[in-house]
Amino acid sequence: MATVTIPSEQRTLTDQREVTTYLATLGIDYERWPLAQRAAETAVGRLGEPRELAHLVAFLASGKSSYITGTTILVDGGLVRSVL
Repeated sequence: MATVTIPSEQRTLTDQREVTTYLATLGIDYERWPLAQRAAETAVGRLGEPRELAHLVAFLASGKSSYITGTTILVDGGLVRSVL
């Protein structure tokens, strides 16, 4: 059994272009938008892509993860910089 929590910051490049365009129509600069700030705060300096989370899900669903139990695995690009 697995519980997967997907953070709201998961975006695709297409989403980013759409959001940038939409914000521009409102007169808001994407670079000043809070989501862009969140991306800059990650160790990798960008938002995650759905396929990156999918890689973890595929691993956990495979036999290669048979010895993994009761753990939390962060897929956050290094946003959390401490041991939980």
